[in-house]
Amino acid sequence: MYREQKLQEEQYILPYHWFLDVASWRGRVYYGCIKKCLDLFLAEAKGMNEPRILDAGCGDGFILGELKKLGFKDLYGVDYSEKAVNFAKLLVPEAKFSVDDLSNLSYPDGFFGAIFLVDVLEHILSGRLEVVLKSIHRVLSRGGILIVFVPSIAEPIGQKHFQHFSEESIKSFLSGLFSIQKIVGQNKKTFLEVIYKILDNRFWEIKRLSRWYNLIIWPKFFNDCSPSKAKRIILLCKKIEALAGDYQKLHSFGKPH
Repeated sequence: MYREQKLQEEQYILPYHWFLDVASWRGRVYYGCIKKCLDLFLAEAKGMNEPRILDAGCGDGFILGELKKLGFKDLYGVDYSEKAVNFAKLLVPEAKFSVDDLSNLSYPDGFFGAIFLVDVLEHILSGRLEVVLKSIHRVLSRGGILIVFVPSIAEPIGQKHFQHFSEESIKSFLSGLFSIQKIVGQNKKTFLEVIYKILDNRFWEIKRLSRWYNLIIWPKFFNDCSPSKAKRIILLCKKIEALAGDYQKLHSFGKPH
């Protein structure tokens, strides 16, 4: 396990995504991102038969919990972290979970009608991104939906991440495998963040003002933005089918012969 992955693993003392305060800066950003991912999915999934859904890199299962609330039943989660998956099993017992490597998923071809890949690709070595995306492509059904979320280069790379993405770089990684139907930005980069740090930092917190900003001002003016001004980028994609004769070649990348 790499240092970055160990740092992520150490956070799973508790299923922390479930306990974020929506009125905190961490909560406003995370829940704002999840809402946008779900809104994109729901708009595209209208009229579909009940899809089998995978949260790839599910962590403690928060997204699957939200999908369960929305009425989806055929839910799956996979993560390399056994600690995270154990939390997810407790919190979303209706879903099916496995500890697995995203680069070699143990599901049949075309098994899922929709896949969420949220807050995952930044945790994967850049040299492994291609094989992970091909693995995701393999288990997604014809015309299946892929929701991707990545942090943008407008945000400094944290200790747990290997890389962040520009709009062009994430499009490049996805090209040839998925067609991008829609791309949106979330968490607009703004000078007001400097002012916000005066209200809410590790030394003190002006509670009423910080909550007002997080609950009223930020969602209204800064949650939605163009990808070029965003700290986070969210993409709605569809699977591109390989041409006859190319499919085996496409999915043989990284597999032993």
